[in-house]
Amino acid sequence: GALVHGELDFGNCIYTKKYQPLCKDRLKVLEFDEWRGFSLDPCPNYLRHAFFEAYKNDPEFERVDAFICSHPAANCELYMPFNRSLIVYPTTRLEFGRDDDSVDWRQPYENLRSKARWAEWVANMQRIAANPMNVIAGNSKYEVEYIRYHTGIDAMYLPSWCGDKTDNNVLAPTTDKILLGPYRDNLDYPRFDEEEAWKHPIMTTMLDAAKEWKRSHGSAPEFVRLRQHYKHYEFSDLQSHPCIVIIPYSALIPVSYTHL
Repeated sequence: GALVHGELDFGNCIYTKKYQPLCKDRLKVLEFDEWRGFSLDPCPNYLRHAFFEAYKNDPEFERVDAFICSHPAANCELYMPFNRSLIVYPTTRLEFGRDDDSVDWRQPYENLRSKARWAEWVANMQRIAANPMNVIAGNSKYEVEYIRYHTGIDAMYLPSWCGDKTDNNVLAPTTDKILLGPYRDNLDYPRFDEEEAWKHPIMTTMLDAAKEWKRSHGSAPEFVRLRQHYKHYEFSDLQSHPCIVIIPYSALIPVSYTHL
């Protein structure tokens, strides 16, 4: 067995009740800018050194046997000097935080060093994979192939675990409302206007189909966005709906960091 120490030093954790006890605000070195921390700007070498100096004698770090790096996985570079096992488990993009100008909010942090830093991360990932005490894993077969394509590493396929199947996690609908998820669907991006999201072509097409169904059959399902219907929720709340329509905003949206 293993003990997992988890803390979330980011504002998003307040949106799900079960995560709120993990919400902390005590991160050293990187706390100055939680967005810039994705790429360790403005001086990655300085920040990596400062991070190591801040935590090398930290009592909590001293009892840690392994670090898990997911979002961004590239920040496993922070933990390489600690000589502990590293579990690199990418979420959406292996290059996230290094060379990711396709993500518009990351563009201000892109610079002439970005492509070189992406190459450095690939080389570091290969060094990590070469040590048998470390693990490189992918949450989906897509991610496994993505890692192999960019690094030549044969990553372990490690799919999401959704808990043991019991009578407590089966559908038990008490409402006819159909949820639209995940919690973060990005349909309101970049304006972050909840009502604007309903004007997105995906939503209007779905609503038009529901109206047509109602004309033909006399009734139609009601669609509700998960993020608007529940400010906070448990998985048991989701079981009260007949189904959930998942609208992924990227190739991979693991519940480890994106609320279902």
